[in-house]
Amino acid sequence: MSKVPSGKTNPGAFALEFVGSLIYLALVYVTSSGTAAAGSFATAITAVWLPLLYAVGVLSAVSLFILSFTNLIKNNPIARAAIAPACAGGFSFVAMTAGNPLMVVVAIIGFVIASAGAAYAKAMC
Repeated sequence: MSKVPSGKTNPGAFALEFVGSLIYLALVYVTSSGTAAAGSFATAITAVWLPLLYAVGVLSAVSLFILSFTNLIKNNPIARAAIAPACAGGFSFVAMTAGNPLMVVVAIIGFVIASAGAAYAKAMC
C-alpha cells in the first residue's frame, strides 16, 4: 500500500538535497581536475575501479541535483527517489578520495547532508 502525498511542498528536504548535490558536484570537479589526487596504497587499489566510481559519482551528483527540485512540486511521488543517488554518490566519492583525508571528510559531510534530505523527504511523503 503506497502513501498518498500530502499535497505540500518540502523546502527543508529541497535545501538539504540541494546542498548535498552541490557538495557532490564540487567533488566531481575536484576529482576530475586532479587536485584531490594523492599517491597512496588506497588510491592504487581504487585505480582499477576508478572509471566506474567516477561514472557513479557523476550520475548520482547530477540526478540528486535534479531530484532535489522535485521537493518543490506538490503531489510529486518521485521526491522519494533521491535516497539511491545520495547513497551511491556518498560511497563512490569516499572511495574515490580515499588518499586525501580532507576530501574524504567533505565526501562524508555531503553524504550525511544528502541522505538526511532524502530521508526527510521520504518521511514527509
